[in-house]
Amino acid sequence: MRVSRASVPVLCPGFATHGAVLLGLNPFMYLRDVIERVSTHMAPLVLQLTPRESKRLRQDSAAEAAA
Repeated sequence: MRVSRASVPVLCPGFATHGAVLLGLNPFMYLRDVIERVSTHMAPLVLQLTPRESKRLRQDSAAEAAA
């Protein structure tokens, strides 16, 4: 089985938490969010669960709430 580089953070929690820390996210809250969302998340949108996309989506929703 070949694993794409983009899916590594989703498949390997150690990489995901490290990525979350590098992006300034709380790793516990990030993993909690991913665990809650992964069972209902559509497969084509799995990249939204990576730390980078998670941060971007969170910032976008905060900007919309402030507007």
